[in-house]
Amino acid sequence: MDTSTAQTLTNLIQLNGNLTLTGSNDLTLAGKISGTGGLNKAGTNTLTLSGANDFTGNSTLGGGTLILQNATGLGTGQLTLSANSSLDASGLSLANNINLATRNLTLTNSTATTLGGVLSGTGSLIKSGAGDLTLAGANASYNGVVQLTNGRLVIANDAAIGIGSLRTSANTTLDSDASRIINNAVQLLGNLNLAGSNDLAINGSISGNGGLTKNGSAALTLGGASTYVGGTRLNAGTLISAPVLRWATQ
Repeated sequence: MDTSTAQTLTNLIQLNGNLTLTGSNDLTLAGKISGTGGLNKAGTNTLTLSGANDFTGNSTLGGGTLILQNATGLGTGQLTLSANSSLDASGLSLANNINLATRNLTLTNSTATTLGGVLSGTGSLIKSGAGDLTLAGANASYNGVVQLTNGRLVIANDAAIGIGSLRTSANTTLDSDASRIINNAVQLLGNLNLAGSNDLAINGSISGNGGLTKNGSAALTLGGASTYVGGTRLNAGTLISAPVLRWATQ
């Protein structure tokens, strides 16, 4: 399906098979989408799904931007990337599994968003929006890089980052929803703020030119053999470091 101009459709859609959206122009599907099929989004345009959908097929995102305005916008199926793409699910909690395959997914949410499904693949998950991003899935098989380039990332599962690494840009924030332990390597491209809402242990190595600023009343445990050079500032709470940790207070 394609359109000659940007369009908003309010029709009900029944998917008995997969529907390919060619993506020549921006398209909003505001009606309910049901059935056993899925959606295949192609093109560099923006596709907006705003209905309370219950289709059960898997969908693919092959470029451009997908905007979800309803937590069930993708139905109950999995979303798989076939090209580098962007996703805006501002204010929503999504339960869908997401397979990044070898592609990069940029999250542009302006308000708090939760990804509760399982992440898989080797592509990068890039958090660029100002809104909080909570990763709540048990992403034990995800082997990509989570890139925190803006705002706050909330760890809501010990396997939230998967088995890959976390790369953080300057003046970003890492937090957790409860007491959490992550074993991932962390690369600091600039200063990373630890919000300290709950106890957090980072047992992977920490490297890079950036530093750490520990805020909040909770305990932060640094258990890896780390080489970051930007220093460590303890503003509140407790800092627990392994004997092999190399850190400085400034």
